[in-house]
Amino acid sequence: VSSIEDYLFAGCTNLSYVYTNESAVVSIGKYAFSNCSNLNYFLIPSSVTSIDEYAFTGCTGITGIAVSEKVNWEAGFSGIAIPESVKSLGEYVFSGCTSLKNVEISDSITTIEDGLFSGCTCMERITLPVSVVQVNPHGFANCDNLKQVNYCGSLEQWSEIAIDSLENDSLTSAELIVGCLE
Repeated sequence: VSSIEDYLFAGCTNLSYVYTNESAVVSIGKYAFSNCSNLNYFLIPSSVTSIDEYAFTGCTGITGIAVSEKVNWEAGFSGIAIPESVKSLGEYVFSGCTSLKNVEISDSITTIEDGLFSGCTCMERITLPVSVVQVNPHGFANCDNLKQVNYCGSLEQWSEIAIDSLENDSLTSAELIVGCLE
């Protein structure tokens, strides 16, 4: 299996975790896990290069996203781990993930697509790498609890990011901390 097909697990409300062959899957299709309300965690294999739109939309049980190399599963990590291999996150991939609190985006991502985190009402903190150069409309719509943005570049680099003003107030009004620690 080289891809998790469009809609494959959509609406599987009893699905709580997924394990995949580390080298087989290269893409996750549209709506693949949409509305899997009990999905707690999913380790995205390092072979995955793209996650299509709405792949995890409505996964209300997910509580965190991190880069896979930094995940400590034994410490009780719960969420989605995104490896450096992922170069593309489609529109609305994590929209409506209402339990999502902390997000760390890998250095391979350059654009926060339309609605990527829209409706993540519990999101409190996000770490963005210096590689991010654009935030599209609705990227952070209704992320009303976003309190902190950790940006791994300088204040000057932050000011050069093209942040669309349409419903990204949560991002621009949160406390900005520049110069992430490794």
